[in-house]
Amino acid sequence: MASQLVTKEEKEKLASMFKSFDKNGDGRLDKKEIQEGYAKYHSKVVTDEEINTIFQQIDVDGSGYIDYTEFVASAMNQSDLMSGNKLDRAFDLFDNDKSGSISLKEIRDVLGLTDNQQMNEKIKEII
Repeated sequence: MASQLVTKEEKEKLASMFKSFDKNGDGRLDKKEIQEGYAKYHSKVVTDEEINTIFQQIDVDGSGYIDYTEFVASAMNQSDLMSGNKLDRAFDLFDNDKSGSISLKEIRDVLGLTDNQQMNEKIKEII
C-alpha cells in the first residue's frame, strides 16, 4: 500500500536509492547491502546489532531480506505518509465499492486473505 501512496517523483527517488543499495541486482536487500547503503547515504557505520534491529522492524514478511515494498514503507517520511491526501488515498484503496466505509470483505480482499481466521491472525499481528 505504501508504494501506491507515493508521488511519481518520490517513487523515482526511492527506486533509484533501492537500486543503488541492491548491489547484486536481485531485487532484495540483505544485511550487508543495507550496511553499505547506510554508509554511502548517511555517512554512518551501522553495527550488526543496529542492522538486526532494522531488519526486525522492516522485514515484515520475515524473509531475511528487505524487498522494495518494505523499503518504500520504511523510507517514507511518517508525517508525509499520514498527510490527509495520502490517508484519503489509502482509504480509497480499501473502499472498493466507494460506499464511504470499509467492510470486512474489502479488508480481506485488499490483504489477500481468504477467511476470517486469517484476518483475525493479521489483526493480532498488527496490534
